[in-house]
Amino acid sequence: MRRNLIAIAALTVGLAATACSTGQGSVRISPTPDSTPFGSPPASNGGTVIGPSGSLSPTGPPAISGSVTHGQATLTLTGGLTQATTFPTLGTPAIWSPTPGTMTLSWTGGDPAESISVGGPSFIGQQSTSASLTLAFSVKTVKGPAAFRSQSGECTVTLNPAMTAQVGGLFFCTNLKSVDGTVTVNAQGSFTAVG
Repeated sequence: MRRNLIAIAALTVGLAATACSTGQGSVRISPTPDSTPFGSPPASNGGTVIGPSGSLSPTGPPAISGSVTHGQATLTLTGGLTQATTFPTLGTPAIWSPTPGTMTLSWTGGDPAESISVGGPSFIGQQSTSASLTLAFSVKTVKGPAAFRSQSGECTVTLNPAMTAQVGGLFFCTNLKSVDGTVTVNAQGSFTAVG
């Protein structure tokens, strides 16, 4: 009986050694139950590493992780227009994802002509407006609505805090012309959005 066990053990070790020396590099046997069956040819590119859960690592872009549902913004204008406006409602859709994510946030005032928005890549700290980071607002005046859009450095936007469910910021603009070019203003304000 003892001789039979020794012979079986020796045969098992010999077969394992033969299987592992295929001449195509070392073979790793995964402890997970969904391992490749024995006898399958090894992948020519080294194979795919499967995590302990048996699933592949994600390869797509991260999903939007921020969630904001309400907030407000303020705006004070001087220069060609002098007025202060509050925007008490966060518009929808409100897209916010902390860096390295994106933001598309807007707030509306009491009149449909009143709105403010900021959009572009999310960040922490201060950045000037650019082709990718824009600040826009529209206000009601005695002559009708006036719209402004900064994407050429006329405004500086500061984001702090910039967390998953809370973002806030300040902005300052100098010599910002209206979209129709009829009026130039200096602007400053603040905004918040929370979940």
